[in-house]
Amino acid sequence: MKNKGYTFEITEDMASAKTTDRVSTKHSQFVARHLNGLNLLKAKELLEGLISQKIGIDSYMGKYYTKSSEGLLRLLKLLEANALNRGLDFETMNVFVSAHRGPAYRRSRRKQKFGTRLKVSHLHAVLKPGKNTKPAVKKDNKKVLVKNKSGKTKPVEVEKEKISKEKKQDNGKAKHVEKKSEVKKDVAPLVADDKKE
Repeated sequence: MKNKGYTFEITEDMASAKTTDRVSTKHSQFVARHLNGLNLLKAKELLEGLISQKIGIDSYMGKYYTKSSEGLLRLLKLLEANALNRGLDFETMNVFVSAHRGPAYRRSRRKQKFGTRLKVSHLHAVLKPGKNTKPAVKKDNKKVLVKNKSGKTKPVEVEKEKISKEKKQDNGKAKHVEKKSEVKKDVAPLVADDKKE
């Protein structure tokens, strides 16, 4: 498989990110199930609501899974940056997140308590095009993340410089050469007429 370590194969119209974080695998999987299939912006809003404890997804237990949500939010920010770098329209794309058990870190204590395993998880996120997503078209514009007054980041298109300094110099030389050739064309017929007479 080309993309070893991912849940499914990544194509050119997708973006992906993965990390290892000190969060509970069980809680991360539970939160990931609620994120799967959501729009990237909605998924980030849900995680921010869980961290601030304004939104709850487990009403029976009364848990907010703040630590797992913080780890997944960091992952989604990485994913957004990767999509931005690839030039994808990530606002209309859907998120798929998975969590797996990470490496075994042990807490170093005296003999009686030695062997306590720490919580470590491998987190994977993939941004897939949704049903309403248009195919990616390369533009001259580039999207850049800009912070609002409220502190939220939004993508804004910025135009690239159409002509670099080198091209401007080349264009100047080309115009100069064309003017010389025009002058030669004007002079050539006059000389030919003099020879005929």
